[in-house]
Amino acid sequence: TTGYLAPIHKSGRLQRDDPHAPLQILLGSPGADQYKTDKDREIIIPAEGTLSFDIGILSRRPLPEEKILYIMKECQNSGYKLLDILQSDDNVWPADSGLIHPAASLLAEFVASGDITAPLRRDVLEVRRHVPADNSEHHLVSLFLLILITLWIARVKKQIIHPGIRRGLYLTGILLMGWISLSVLKYSFYPHPLAERYMWYFYYAFILSLPILSLYVAVNADNAEDSIVPPWLKLCGVIAAGFLILVLTNDLHQGVFVFHSDNPAEWGEEYTRGLGFTLLSIWSIISQFVAFALMLMKSWDSPRRKRAVWPALIFFSAIFYSIMYNLGVPFFHDIALTLGMSILVFLFWAAVTYSGLIPSNRYYQELFASSSLDMQIIDLNGDVRFRSAGASPLDADIIAGKSDRRKTVRPEKDTLIWSTPISGGSVITREDIKVLNETRDALRRVTQLLEDENLILAQKEQVRSRLILLEEQNRLAGEVNEVIKGKIQKMQDLLNNMDNNPETQRKTLNQIHRLALFCKRRSELLIQSKRHLVYPSQELCRLVQETSASAPENFVAFCQMDVDLSYQTAAILYEYFHIINDLACAAGIGSITVRIYPEGEDQCLYLLADGEIEPFMEALENEMFPGGNDVEITTKDLGDSFSVIIRVREGGKPHA
Repeated sequence: TTGYLAPIHKSGRLQRDDPHAPLQILLGSPGADQYKTDKDREIIIPAEGTLSFDIGILSRRPLPEEKILYIMKECQNSGYKLLDILQSDDNVWPADSGLIHPAASLLAEFVASGDITAPLRRDVLEVRRHVPADNSEHHLVSLFLLILITLWIARVKKQIIHPGIRRGLYLTGILLMGWISLSVLKYSFYPHPLAERYMWYFYYAFILSLPILSLYVAVNADNAEDSIVPPWLKLCGVIAAGFLILVLTNDLHQGVFVFHSDNPAEWGEEYTRGLGFTLLSIWSIISQFVAFALMLMKSWDSPRRKRAVWPALIFFSAIFYSIMYNLGVPFFHDIALTLGMSILVFLFWAAVTYSGLIPSNRYYQELFASSSLDMQIIDLNGDVRFRSAGASPLDADIIAGKSDRRKTVRPEKDTLIWSTPISGGSVITREDIKVLNETRDALRRVTQLLEDENLILAQKEQVRSRLILLEEQNRLAGEVNEVIKGKIQKMQDLLNNMDNNPETQRKTLNQIHRLALFCKRRSELLIQSKRHLVYPSQELCRLVQETSASAPENFVAFCQMDVDLSYQTAAILYEYFHIINDLACAAGIGSITVRIYPEGEDQCLYLLADGEIEPFMEALENEMFPGGNDVEITTKDLGDSFSVIIRVREGGKPHA
């Protein structure tokens, strides 16, 4: 049949689906109908016979009876006639109509004739001569590609050591295998136009993911330790997801593919590409171009950069093929998009690896052999598989331990030998550590010297700290002595001049007690002033009450302060209170009241006492210590009594 039809096609007289062609090959029922309407036509039955199908389809599995009846009814409603009707007297057939045989009677011969799709396309229509012409050939090529990609993924595991690149190429291989598998599924089953169309839409889940993976590999081309995903790459992933959603919802808006038929079953054939498809294609091309440019820039210093012409050639070939396919150019459109793009993507990454645009260990064997390090790789049997240029022969005991898969280290004098397990064997490394040992010994000696010097310095620092402490203690002792030396001298004079009168002795001892108490508390005030900035008012009130407790009962002291004082102000108030208390006891004043209270910025010591004011003020002036402008004393004579107000400006500020 093909030998008969091929010359007719070459002469330009064989047309497909042309109702005006002089020679037509039709099914029985349409042929009979055309014979009735056009008597000039003649029905010709081939000498080898022809087949007539009772129910219009062939099935490899038996159909249930009710489905057969349903199909027969649908065929009759569509205008097709059954064999017994065609052979009735109502239809005029040529004399050789006996050659019409039911298909069921020649089923074995029909199956043996095979699928004529490929011979018809290649030998008669002269199309798809170098590409898969039918589903079976498409599946064989797909199976070959799946095997090839699987082997390539295994090769990637051995050649690529950068984790980001290896992960990206793994995912690329998996995407290609998934895309091809979906294509095989689409070409194998036609369950429903909707399912077939959505399998076509899902092609773009793989098409849109491949540029993202290319960018991921390009970004991580110079990251040897870990992989990174920068924010702009995540944004590209979001854009790809948006395009995918646009494709999957195309039935709603037809922004990617515009259908020109009201019948959804014909949408897979009757369509044009819309603006969404154009934007999608431009974005994919730009993303892939950016990925290629990134890899080219990062490998510009590679000695193999001249080989980048191969991936560049494949890259532009893929763009050219995609454009020609979408324009419907016959040769390019005859190649299934899945097979064509999968082959080009696979060749692109193989060329990228070969050209050195991404790091790989294709030449690590030569590099290892040229290394001056003393290294050897042995297999599980102890045989040396790779040896560096600087390797020395292995000892027998090292080879004897070939089955030990643990990492071991053996120091031998000035040589260090260690074994590192790897897949399929071990790496034996020998290193001369003589210089290292000498350096370590020298470092140990220097460390010991430094430790000795540090010990001396620490001891010296301790002595220095003690000297500073002693100097500080002596200075503080000098200040304390300066403050209380007058009181100490007075106590000595009182002791030296004390007579035998019991009453006088009691008064003298009370005075010495008050002086000793003052010396102690005044010293504490001075010492605390070196540690703190302010003195609590409650502590000053406590000292006042403590001092007044040693005075006669008719001596009353009140302290009404609730704010903290500077140490200078507290020392002045305490010292004046002690002088007043001591003078009142010595002068024999019958009644005295002392009150300490704040007034504005001043701290006031108010004294109300019985007696004459002149003798008391003369004695007070003799006992007064230098106070400067920060102390103001006012007096008032009340007749039988008098009052004295001592104002101390807070913080030692002078009075106006």
